[in-house]
Amino acid sequence: MTLEALTWSCAVCSKPVSDGAGFLTVDMPSVQEVDRAWDDFKRSHPRGYEVAELADMPEPVPWRAIHEACEVEGSTYSIEIAKVRTHAGLLKWTAHLMGKRWLSSTNWADVIDHQARGQHL
Repeated sequence: MTLEALTWSCAVCSKPVSDGAGFLTVDMPSVQEVDRAWDDFKRSHPRGYEVAELADMPEPVPWRAIHEACEVEGSTYSIEIAKVRTHAGLLKWTAHLMGKRWLSSTNWADVIDHQARGQHL
């Protein structure tokens, strides 16, 4: 079975990101903010909560493919596009990121889902 290379499109200019020309990034200050919000929520609801209370919780922080030339200022966690160009590379990074406490504050599951369906992120 031959798998095609994964395609990543820049979130800024919408053009494909080639190896050596960009990164898959997530904004860490935003991730930390979402992480803190969930920690506070869990602390304030030790005995459970109503589903409706989740409506005010922040959305997961999106991962974005970005050309190095299009990169915006900020503190990001970045993965070179070349390292997630294949399904095996994406799986390897998934295993690595699963060890990060903050991963659930991002939309990494959506990243995997989009690539599994052959949709560009």
